[in-house]
Amino acid sequence: MWAIISTSKNLKFFDLKGTTAKEIEGLSYFVKHKGHVPEILFEHNFAVTTLIEHGVPLFINKADAKSEAVALNLTGFKYLKLTPTIIKF
Repeated sequence: MWAIISTSKNLKFFDLKGTTAKEIEGLSYFVKHKGHVPEILFEHNFAVTTLIEHGVPLFINKADAKSEAVALNLTGFKYLKLTPTIIKF
């Protein structure tokens, strides 16, 4: 699964209702600096459930996420890969 995130200092997600990313309340994460590329660490099952509850769209593959980001003319974004083992609705 993939989410579209902002490239700002804090982790923010695009909800595709506008062109501004938002922080998600209750989503805890840790940034591990690995060379020049930081790695975002959190519990993926909880993260996916929380994102769905907050209306953040998740995409099955990166190409779908890219297509949506391009269609909305988003700027300053990246893609975040999520690998949940279970999703709770």
